Amino acid sequence: MPNAAAKYSSEYLTADQMASALKQLPAVLLGIFGECWFTTYYGWATNIHEDLQYKTMRVRTDRMQRFIEDSVEQRIVVPGEIRLILGVA
Repeated sequence: MPNAAAKYSSEYLTADQMASALKQLPAVLLGIFGECWFTTYYGWATNIHEDLQYKTMRVRTDRMQRFIEDSVEQRIVVPGEIRLILGVA
């Protein structure tokens, strides 16, 4: 059976490419969804105390840039090593 999702995927990204994509994400989300709330959480592979993993947080698109920058600066999220989960609220 053909993999229909394959046309939407890329090769593996380097850590630098992931960091670049993460920096561009807020503008992309704002362009697609406009001003709205996102539900996000830090998953199992993040550098945060396990009691704080999977605790949902709401972040508006106009604050997403700061949220991502803070997460990277505090090394909660390390591009190329750790994932951050986002979903539209």
